[in-house]
Amino acid sequence: MTNIISDYIIFSHHYDSVPINPCKLSSHELNDKNSILFEHDVFLQDLSFTTEFEPATDEPLIIEAGKTDGFIRIEGATINLYKFHSSNGIKLNECINLITPLAKGIRYKIGFHKTLYGVKFFLKGENLDFERWYDIDEDFMQNRLSGNPFFTIESGSVTVYKSVLSSDYKENAKVMVIGDSFIEGMASIQYGYPINSRWCAQLAEAITPNNCIIDGRGGEVVCDQWFKRLELECSWFSPEYTIISMGTNNYSRVDEYKIYMRQAIDLLKTKGIKPILVTVTPRYEIADSPSPSEINEWIKNSGELYIDINKAIINPENPSKWKNGFILPDGIHPTVEGYKAMFERLKEDCPFLF
Repeated sequence: MTNIISDYIIFSHHYDSVPINPCKLSSHELNDKNSILFEHDVFLQDLSFTTEFEPATDEPLIIEAGKTDGFIRIEGATINLYKFHSSNGIKLNECINLITPLAKGIRYKIGFHKTLYGVKFFLKGENLDFERWYDIDEDFMQNRLSGNPFFTIESGSVTVYKSVLSSDYKENAKVMVIGDSFIEGMASIQYGYPINSRWCAQLAEAITPNNCIIDGRGGEVVCDQWFKRLELECSWFSPEYTIISMGTNNYSRVDEYKIYMRQAIDLLKTKGIKPILVTVTPRYEIADSPSPSEINEWIKNSGELYIDINKAIINPENPSKWKNGFILPDGIHPTVEGYKAMFERLKEDCPFLF
């Protein structure tokens, strides 16, 4: 995307309270602005993205709206829905024909709303009410939606009135869970298990989904980039507790883990949020590494609240191994039974969350 406006999309808990801010986007001239882009990737499980716009001419439009790895594309009178694909980056998932193309002088809303259970893409306007729902277990790759939120025009011109990120999570939720692939849950889908066997999803179901903010990104490392995302989300939400379920991707970067975890703890406390840490688990490819034990000792000696998930899943006779039936064939991620044991440990260590 070229000729980008990077400060137009905003986050708000109340879409209707966001003022109209007309912005012209066009593909006609070389120097025309043709895209708006949010500067940060956002991994909230519950996230809406809505752009309100109006075609400026009668010419056929080509526009896209969504995130880098999943979006809705309008091409004349056709809606194309794209999703993440591990080999190709993205691929066409579904194609739907409209009765007529979008019309000049009519205001439309385009975007998506993803939740704990699935994602809905939509395009709405006068005499137009398109919605398409994808269940999270049936089509996880359409739900994944990683990358930066954007709205772009490839052909034609429009006036954008506002472009808003929002969420149904409570601004003052009970708890936020931020983590890596254990929280995202993609491995469960790859091995045929329901994604909401995740311990964070079980917690959300127990205390109501809008009271448990979930933010999981596979492969996430405790580092400067992650810390900046935490800062951003702490400017949007003020939960009573924040569970940081991180560290399994830091086994070769333990010092970095300690530096940014301490900064994260200080940030949360400054904002009046109580941090809860989570012990890390063994990985088969580095079973002899001292890093998990070093991180876990640091957590236990930090003086902070913590959930001893490692204790819930390790074989007591061989602490470098998981209990039988608790780990997927990849040697890293938990099975349904593994997640169940983790959730039971959460209830034991943090009864105040319920």
